[in-house]
Amino acid sequence: MNDSFITFVSHLASNSMNAAENDDARRGGRRGRLFRLTRALLSLTVTIAVSVALVFATELIVRGSLDQTRAFFQQPFRPG
Repeated sequence: MNDSFITFVSHLASNSMNAAENDDARRGGRRGRLFRLTRALLSLTVTIAVSVALVFATELIVRGSLDQTRAFFQQPFRPG
């Protein structure tokens, strides 16, 4: 292979790695990514918990009894 081509390719790879490292450092590095991931997972967990609580509360109000509501959630494919 041509030495100038190999030099060109290695230069491109080096520049792209430096750009990725600089971008990573600007955003807080690995700790910043971990913090954003943790925050997103916590947000998802809270959203799911609130939606489950609202569905349960709605079924409890409509059915009027905790026993009927519990039976509904234990057998979701049973009619009524």
